[in-house]
Amino acid sequence: MDFAKRAIGFLVALLVMLIVGVAWFQHSPHSLKEILFAVFFAVPIFGAVTTTYLYPTNNGPLAGGNVAPTQAQMGPPQARKFNTVIATTVASAAGDTSAVITHNLQLTNSEISQGFPRVILNPLSDTFGTSAIWFQASQNPNFTILQKGTLGTGPTSGVEVQIAGPHTIDR
Repeated sequence: MDFAKRAIGFLVALLVMLIVGVAWFQHSPHSLKEILFAVFFAVPIFGAVTTTYLYPTNNGPLAGGNVAPTQAQMGPPQARKFNTVIATTVASAAGDTSAVITHNLQLTNSEISQGFPRVILNPLSDTFGTSAIWFQASQNPNFTILQKGTLGTGPTSGVEVQIAGPHTIDR
């Protein structure tokens, strides 16, 4: 009986994730492959990770704070207004093992295969190495996925993320 309840619960959760994925796909510029990845692999492990965008700042047309820059704000690839996005990411629970940093650099697949965007991770605490080590898990033309182990939460699990695309001269 316990197995049956768990199986039904799992199927209901899977159905909810599928519905969310379809709704997201209807209103999203992302490809079906990206949506399916997020719904079936990333969504179940996302938690209360706080991402704060530091640059480009709201001194100009960008919102900053917890709002990622849009593609229009970053500019077209050939005449990019900003080449770098800087953000901080902090996990508030041990189970918060993934974070998505949206950069909207509109990279091509060849630029991704050439190693762009360049991602630099700087710990926000001197206990970083003993609490939580973030690493780059995946690249996309418009976002980067970071992951960490289940150790460490709060300020000691924070990381500053610098994401830089290729210079516009190269494009």
